Amino acid sequence: MIKFVNRVVYMYWVALLLVACGSNKDIPIPDSDSVVKTYIFPDDFTNDLVGKEVTLKNAMFVSSTYKGSATGNITLSSQVLRTPTDKVMPGTSDYKKALEENMRNKLVLIPGEIVLTDEDHTLRVGTRMENLKGKVSVSGDNYALTITDRPVIKENRRPQVPEVGKYNMKVASMNLEYYMASPSMWGHSNGAKDEAAFQRQRKKVLAAMKEIDADVYAICEIEEGDYSVNELVQALNEEYGVTGKYKGIDSGDKKITSYTKNAFIYDTERVSPYMDFKTYEGTYLVLRHVAQCFELKENGSRVILAMNHFKSKSGNNATGGDKDQQDGQSQFNSRRVQEAKDCLLTYENLKKYYGDTDVLVLGDLNSHSNEDPVRIFTEAGYTNELQKYTPDSWSYVYQGEVGYLDHSLSSSTLTGQVTGAAPWDINASEPAYFEYQYTSFFQPNPYRYSDHNPIITGLKLTD
Repeated sequence: MIKFVNRVVYMYWVALLLVACGSNKDIPIPDSDSVVKTYIFPDDFTNDLVGKEVTLKNAMFVSSTYKGSATGNITLSSQVLRTPTDKVMPGTSDYKKALEENMRNKLVLIPGEIVLTDEDHTLRVGTRMENLKGKVSVSGDNYALTITDRPVIKENRRPQVPEVGKYNMKVASMNLEYYMASPSMWGHSNGAKDEAAFQRQRKKVLAAMKEIDADVYAICEIEEGDYSVNELVQALNEEYGVTGKYKGIDSGDKKITSYTKNAFIYDTERVSPYMDFKTYEGTYLVLRHVAQCFELKENGSRVILAMNHFKSKSGNNATGGDKDQQDGQSQFNSRRVQEAKDCLLTYENLKKYYGDTDVLVLGDLNSHSNEDPVRIFTEAGYTNELQKYTPDSWSYVYQGEVGYLDHSLSSSTLTGQVTGAAPWDINASEPAYFEYQYTSFFQPNPYRYSDHNPIITGLKLTD
């Protein structure tokens, strides 16, 4: 009976409203297409949404910031995406599944007139965004969203130098991204174009080295010859206001070229080189595979540090077995496999030469954690220290996917003396417009001194 009365009252008021408006056709009825509906990316996205304005229910994360300006397009995903071969075996069904999932989970964000950076103009990989609202379109193989309102951007603070345990030797491996100090090399295809650009690069590299404060710096992508190494050593000493505290290992390499090599710079107060500098027993760019045994002055213990820079995945001149096999390892994998094998052979001989079995393999191997070259080391008994201590971090970002191209691998007798290993995420996750080539956002700090993160390894060496 009560429900019936309520119904009568309701119909009575509706009738009065119709009379007041003249007719029911004058009553505004919401257009269902004008309502901004909520969706989950990527699960709810189909071509039916193209041209429509939507709001995302789920949070999204910055996965790449390649553009050269603070207002350029970026890529988002529902989680930070790992390069498939950094977590699964190349060419397997798991690889293909991860590849498809990653491709589906990339959303191009078009800011339009909306500025998405904070007061420092940072928008690091991993930055969280909520309440995204915009119009859906298609950009290449991915959906795109032209935002119509500023989303909520969660703070993604720049990290401090990572802790790597209670060590008595700290080793930092660093890719300097074409550190060319010689004026004769400025303006070539790589490195600084002029003195002003080089001075900006120099300030950022020195800021990173000083803050890391390593006992040994293992460096790749520094100009061949002794000019750049000597210049960097002098600059580091000047930065500390001392003379002779830091020295470089003399590799006997005097000819300045546009190629880059590997080098060691060490703190003379903490360590000293033991016996001679060595290169590997291979044929491909021997100065990109170097080794030196260092002795810790504290207790006389020693470790062989091996710094590498394997053949890159880029280029279009691969032939034969070096061609891309479409298994996720890209071009020149066969070359990198041979480099790894040559390195292992070299290290066995170096153990005899130096009289020590403790080897720490470092550097840019241009191979992700589950690719063949890295597995050659782990299958030979080396421990992947980054997978052990910091498996969810990364050293490089490429096409919206993170992973480890740079590694820290310990021989079986050294593993128990490793106290920690971690990347310092000051490069890979930073927007490219912080690099020294650009002046608009330049600051003389460590951030984006290179495209690779430095890797820091702590050792507690025993006599």
